[in-house]
Amino acid sequence: MDAMQFQIHMGNPSDHALLLQMLDTWRRLTCVSVRLSDWSPDRDEEPDLLIWDLDTGMLPPASSGSALIFCVSCSQAAISGYSFHPVGFLRKPLSMNELTTVLLRCRNIERQ
Repeated sequence: MDAMQFQIHMGNPSDHALLLQMLDTWRRLTCVSVRLSDWSPDRDEEPDLLIWDLDTGMLPPASSGSALIFCVSCSQAAISGYSFHPVGFLRKPLSMNELTTVLLRCRNIERQ
């Protein structure tokens, strides 16, 4: 089975490093095959999951098939993301429990 593609767009380097560490831990604990990479506007491939930091002030690209998780530090930032119909929101500071809960909502991950 092919590995799932998770792309990440985080504005703060320490948040980015923490998220990568937590995703690596989740990947090892669940035995889900996942490739992690940073989001880039130049990429043609659509990820299975896009984790997007709304605190950057930038909205994610329109996507038809990607599950979307937003990271936010305040509810005002979260409001701008509701129209994208995300799987969930991760509040900053990021926590492993919240990440696990939100990832369980992703149906395409559960089927892997």
